[in-house]
Amino acid sequence: MAQVLAAPIVALDPVGAPTAYVPRAGSAPAVLAAEPNAFLPHRARAFACRACRAWGLPEPADAAGLVADELVANAVVHARTFVELHVSRRGEWLVVAVHDRDPAFRPSWWDCSAEDGHREPRGARYGLCIVRGTAAHVGAYPHRDGGKVVWAALPGGDQRAPAIDLTAPSLGDGAVVGTAVRRTLSVAGLGRTARGWRLELQLGWRAQDPDRADLTLRPTPAHPTLGQRHWQAPLELLAAGLTRPAAHDGLRVRPEPGGGVLLELGSGPGDSVRAAADRLREFVDAVDAVRSGAALHAPARR
Repeated sequence: MAQVLAAPIVALDPVGAPTAYVPRAGSAPAVLAAEPNAFLPHRARAFACRACRAWGLPEPADAAGLVADELVANAVVHARTFVELHVSRRGEWLVVAVHDRDPAFRPSWWDCSAEDGHREPRGARYGLCIVRGTAAHVGAYPHRDGGKVVWAALPGGDQRAPAIDLTAPSLGDGAVVGTAVRRTLSVAGLGRTARGWRLELQLGWRAQDPDRADLTLRPTPAHPTLGQRHWQAPLELLAAGLTRPAAHDGLRVRPEPGGGVLLELGSGPGDSVRAAADRLREFVDAVDAVRSGAALHAPARR
C-alpha cells in the first residue's frame, strides 16, 4: 500500500498554456498541458513513458505511464478543466503530478477500496486504487494559484541515490508492504472494435490480496461511450490457463495455437479477448517472484 502524505514533495508550477515538452537532462519537469478530451489520458501515458526513456529510466516507464493515465483520466472526467501533467525527477523519486483547476479533493479519497464482486464494476475512484497500489507515495494539495495537484512518487528518479524497489518495498522488521505488480497487455477482442481504437487488458496484483489478480479491459485511447470493465480472477486460473483449459466461476482461460491465450472474462459481448501467452506468463512469473521475495523477507515466526 502506498504511503499517503499530506505535505507535497513536489511544488508544481503550472505553465497555463497548451504544451508538450520533455527536457533532455531531466533537470526540469516534462510537461504535457492541454484542454480535457477523450484522447488525453492515452497521450499522458505515452508522454510519461517517453520522458522516462529520454532520461534513461526504462524501469519505471510503464508504471509512470499507468499512473499518468489514471490521474489524467480522473481530471478529464471529474474536473473537466485545463489539465497539466508534470513528470519530474526528485532525488531517488520519479514524481508524476497532475494539476487541474477544480479545487475539490478530500484526502479520504485515497482510502477507497474496490467494491466486492468478481465481474461487477469497481465504482468511483477505482483509478486512485490503481495509483495507490502502484506508487510508493501518493498525495494531493490545493495549489496556491487555484485548483489542486494530485501526485504519486515512484522509485527510480536518481540511479545514484539509494532507490526503493517498486516490486518489493519493505517497512520495518523485514515485512513487505504495498507490493504490487502491474502489466498492460495489448489484446484482440472477438467482437468488433470501434475504428481507431484498440483494446488493453491491465493486469494487477497486490500483496494484500495475494491469491487474486485484478483485470481491467479498456479501450485506448479513452472512448467517449465504451467504458472499461473490471474482473477478479484467481491467480491459479491464469497460470493454469497457459497450459490447459481452466475455468472458475464463469471465467475461462485456455491456450491457443501459435502462442496465444483466450480469456473469456464474462458472458457479455466483448468480454472475450485474445492475448499473447508470453505476456501473460511474464505477469504470472513476476507475481511468483515477488511472492517468493516476500516469503524470504518475512519475519520469522516465534
